[in-house]
Amino acid sequence: MRGISPVFGENREYYGSTEVLLGLENFLKVSKTRDDEELAMFMNKDLLPIATGLKSNEIVGNFVLIDRTSEECELSNINGDILDQGSQKVTLYENGDFKYGLYPIYDFSDKMVGVGCYQLDMSKFKKELRAMNFAIVGIGIVAVIILLIIVIGLIIRLIIQPV
Repeated sequence: MRGISPVFGENREYYGSTEVLLGLENFLKVSKTRDDEELAMFMNKDLLPIATGLKSNEIVGNFVLIDRTSEECELSNINGDILDQGSQKVTLYENGDFKYGLYPIYDFSDKMVGVGCYQLDMSKFKKELRAMNFAIVGIGIVAVIILLIIVIGLIIRLIIQPV
């Protein structure tokens, strides 16, 4: 990742600019904040001759994988059509236990040069949701049984054995 920033003097006069370089691997690592999330970046494959030193040059549709946070980023769930959609607008979709968010990446001239991918592992959440649903159903069944016992007790007390 390359950033260019202007340099101004005390009187706000422009002196020039400075460039800051941050390796994409470092950028992805500091961007990942949770254990259940993964990040990946894809570049338009037309730009491949310009880019050198890519860790992986796996091509997916019209894009080449530049880097990802780890091997746990499920690339098998990402295809060229999804990346094409993500290159045009923010795209959300779900595949198995994973939710994905894809978004276009632009250069300084506002030209789309790649696609960012956010992956969230929903398996733990889904497991907890199933457990909560089971608990709710169990509570409902117990409540119905208690109501039936009360109703049966009232029927016996008031109708079968009146005072």
